[in-house]
Amino acid sequence: MVQQMIMSAFSALGLQGNGTSASQSWLVDSATSNHMTRLPDTLCNVHPYHGSSQIQVANESYLAIDEVGDINSSFRDVYVSP
Repeated sequence: MVQQMIMSAFSALGLQGNGTSASQSWLVDSATSNHMTRLPDTLCNVHPYHGSSQIQVANESYLAIDEVGDINSSFRDVYVSP
């Protein structure tokens, strides 16, 4: 029930990306430094990433950042990683 309420709130904020269906919802973690996805087609304004940063994951390994895009005007600079 709580998860359904959270998903409804995110949907109301437009956090379903660009052209995604309700079954492809976003999980927003307010404790992260940056948000990320592996699906660039869920974003808008996607452009190649030319920086030197990488994404450090829980097992302390690193993932490359290929592109950056926006979910909407509230969530910008979302990393795209394979």
